[in-house]
Amino acid sequence: MDQKQDINALLLQVMAHDLLAPLTAIKWQTELLAHPKAKKEKHAAYVAQMQESTRIGISITKHAHVAGSVLVGSYAPQPNTALLSSHVRTVLSDLIPQYERHGITLELAVDDDCGERSFDPQLIGLFLWSLAKYMLTCVPAQQTVSIRAIAPEHVEDAYSIVVMCATVPEAAVCVESFDAVNMRGAYDQAFVFSSLLKKVAPLVDATVHAAQQDGGIVLQANVRGAAVQ
Repeated sequence: MDQKQDINALLLQVMAHDLLAPLTAIKWQTELLAHPKAKKEKHAAYVAQMQESTRIGISITKHAHVAGSVLVGSYAPQPNTALLSSHVRTVLSDLIPQYERHGITLELAVDDDCGERSFDPQLIGLFLWSLAKYMLTCVPAQQTVSIRAIAPEHVEDAYSIVVMCATVPEAAVCVESFDAVNMRGAYDQAFVFSSLLKKVAPLVDATVHAAQQDGGIVLQANVRGAAVQ
């Protein structure tokens, strides 16, 4: 099996694993809601939890659909004009519960963009999701990952996204793997997300690189957002 086949198979495994959590949560929340002894005052909370789990499941499924299309070369760009910062905030917020399931805190600080720009929401979403998920493959439990999205002074300049974790035991290995984009083992999630990042970056007019910093990792992405036609 070559690497192109491997990434398609691995992507399916990763997405199936990611979807288990929200689907399982919906199952339990539904059972709690349907229980004859369920207190009526808790119904609203159960419904809200179901809605949140459903939203996250839909988000993951959309990323899977776009990723599959990109990998086989069939994706058609769908640019839109809007504030990039609003979309960045929404996409990254969906990652907070995924980080929490791994015992990791995700802190977000997103600057408002200085003006609207043209970008493909689905491709940008896949790029941001892959960026955050790559860091998740490197960071052990009980750590904190911070993501800072920094708006430029001029809308024609790149919007910067910095993902940092101060303590990563195998920081050198992670950075080397990110640069080489080589598989390590049969279920290498880092390979999936680094491959997706490298594949999507030119489609959203972005650059991305990884570096070690004092025992931790910094991922730096600069995004202009224009979809390549």
